[in-house]
Amino acid sequence: MGLEQSEQKFIWVFRDADKGDIFAGEVKKEKLPEGFEERVKEVGIVVTDWAPQVEILGHSSTGGFMSHCGWNSCLESITMGVPIAAWPMHSDQPKNAFLVTDILKVGLPVNTWEQREKIVSSSTIAKVVKKLMASKEGEEIRKRAEELGASTRKAVEEGGISRMELDSFIAHITRWPQLPHPLNSFPRVKERRERDWGIQYSLEFGPNAFLSNLETNRTAEFNHILSLEEDLWDLRSSVSWLNNWDCNTHFFHLSTINRCCNNRIYTMRDAPGVTIVDHGLLSNDITDHFKSLFTTDHVSENRSLSTAKLGNMHFPMFDSDCHVVLCAPPTNSELWAVVKSFKPWKAPGPNGLHLAFFQ
Repeated sequence: MGLEQSEQKFIWVFRDADKGDIFAGEVKKEKLPEGFEERVKEVGIVVTDWAPQVEILGHSSTGGFMSHCGWNSCLESITMGVPIAAWPMHSDQPKNAFLVTDILKVGLPVNTWEQREKIVSSSTIAKVVKKLMASKEGEEIRKRAEELGASTRKAVEEGGISRMELDSFIAHITRWPQLPHPLNSFPRVKERRERDWGIQYSLEFGPNAFLSNLETNRTAEFNHILSLEEDLWDLRSSVSWLNNWDCNTHFFHLSTINRCCNNRIYTMRDAPGVTIVDHGLLSNDITDHFKSLFTTDHVSENRSLSTAKLGNMHFPMFDSDCHVVLCAPPTNSELWAVVKSFKPWKAPGPNGLHLAFFQ
């Protein structure tokens, strides 16, 4: 086992929730190797029930946290200044893991999302744990995590920027009951309009300083009433938006899981008609097909247009250098360029966050 080979002290929370396949719906329960708990009793504890995660992360002896990178766990670990060994599984976890390891640089990847179908060996787990807990790079990561945690805690303290923003928002959405006559301003608007019409009618018979000043004051009061009405409906829409927020986040979360389950190719027929079921062969066949689209000189087949219009047209073919660039994985700068190109307040992702958060 990786934790045993790492020779580092640990607490392993091994609950029923961790023993099934969220996509396949399996109910198979895994068991620890025989004698494992006895062998590690001097350095490790296995918890098979609920564990107080926040209290454990907040303890001074906690030096790292291996997590699937759910957003709640990321927030708790970052707030407590604990570095993360990221092992994403589904939904928003790959994005959160990328944020932790590549952007904030307060963690190490156990397994990349691109290699999620591969089984992670015990030696890989032991290597990551040792690197995080007993290496110079791990010390640097822990230092960054502690600095980020201190900044995060300071932000939510009294007078912190996050606390101030939240207090301002709460004050904004709770202000409308204190407004004078916050409900049903239509009768007051109608009555004021009728009185203003009477003042204007009287002024038609000659100038009157008193009526002119009265009209000016009542116009200002009328505009104030309309402003209060706008505030009222703005606050009501904010409250409604908050009530629907969890529903929207839940919807996007489930949609992502469904797409992840359904958008998978399990079998395919190749050109000779042979059915392919092996995952590796499927991947290679699909990759080779799309590579051939741009690395072979394809002559167009004239289907609907005449030969006179198209002639013997050839599709362009990429050279080897361009092919290498196209097949290379995206760099961090390219990913950031894509993120920044989107509008910040588009629909939130599966983790409930707008792009403005990442920007």
